[in-house]
Amino acid sequence: MLILSTATTGGGDERNIILPVLDNFDSYFLNIMKEADYGGEIDDCIIHVFSVFEDESENISWGMPSNRIQRRKNYYGEKKWIKSIVFVLLFNPKLVAKMSLDDFRIQLCSSLVERLERPEMKILKAFDYDAFKNDMIKVIEIYKINETL
Repeated sequence: MLILSTATTGGGDERNIILPVLDNFDSYFLNIMKEADYGGEIDDCIIHVFSVFEDESENISWGMPSNRIQRRKNYYGEKKWIKSIVFVLLFNPKLVAKMSLDDFRIQLCSSLVERLERPEMKILKAFDYDAFKNDMIKVIEIYKINETL
């Protein structure tokens, strides 16, 4: 299973913190769980950082609908459709803009572990979520302590 990341920002200074951290995150996670298969025909996991509004309720209403299992067209492979599990992590852009890269990396890891513990989405019965969650948390905790930007 590939682990990927993406971000939606408000275009302010928060992007100068979020984007380098996600580049580093992608490099670290690129091949780490590539061979794992947890069933449910889920091909990848997307970590979506949503940091647009200072108002938490607006971030929730705009960002959280993406927190789900979704299908998307596959333009590059043999498979016509890719099934992804998407975890949306909400951040206040003003607070992120004041963080260092390492502080945001640590906060990203903590937020991701919290989301994994409480996914707030319907999980497919054929998907071994417990095994996926346990493997992800192990890798995230190692990344959180060892990786520096």
